[in-house]
Amino acid sequence: MSKTHQPALGLGAFSVPDIALILRLPQGKVRRMLNQVWDERLGKALFGDTFSITIGDQKFVNFHVMIELFVYFELREIGASAQRILKARNAMRTHMGTEHPFATATLLSHGKKIWYEYLGDVIDADGTRQSNFVDMVRDYAKNIDFNADKIAERYWPMGRHHQVVVDPLHQFGMPTIAGTNINTHTLRSMFRSGETPEVLSGLFNLPLSSVQDAINFHGRELAAKAA
Repeated sequence: MSKTHQPALGLGAFSVPDIALILRLPQGKVRRMLNQVWDERLGKALFGDTFSITIGDQKFVNFHVMIELFVYFELREIGASAQRILKARNAMRTHMGTEHPFATATLLSHGKKIWYEYLGDVIDADGTRQSNFVDMVRDYAKNIDFNADKIAERYWPMGRHHQVVVDPLHQFGMPTIAGTNINTHTLRSMFRSGETPEVLSGLFNLPLSSVQDAINFHGRELAAKAA
């Protein structure tokens, strides 16, 4: 077991299965794209020495990088090359004065003008496709809480009307029930062992709806494991 990078403290550490579950992406897709970035030696530009860690053959990223990865994956999905994305991201980082431009409210929620300034250099697509991408990113941002510096600090993977939250200040960023330190993996494991949602609600002093959110959230793992 060897470490090649030291992750920033207090920002969690997310593996490929974690990223796939939280961002609702197939594990195979996440693994392929992360490997591509690392293998092409582009990772330092996106992940940096303080933003990622490799232990054995497992790769982990911090919370801000995970938030950025959604944008990266979507850009790749519509045909942008890794080189183009990272070049544009570096330009945005300088323009905006932040280490993680893809994880800021300035870009995700209010960055239509900034996106259009750079998208032409990133993807060879018509205006409609670019507009659809910008709208998709804005919808993604609706489930992100930003701090006073407009940097992502919390993510609601099922939407704000559910109780599952990803907060790097709780349980090292693993999904928890909002307002608690109760890891959703714990509820999932006990449910799979035969405990009913009603029993779990009583044991953990949680609303039944919160327990059901945790169970439903982990029900997405089967899809996430698809290649």
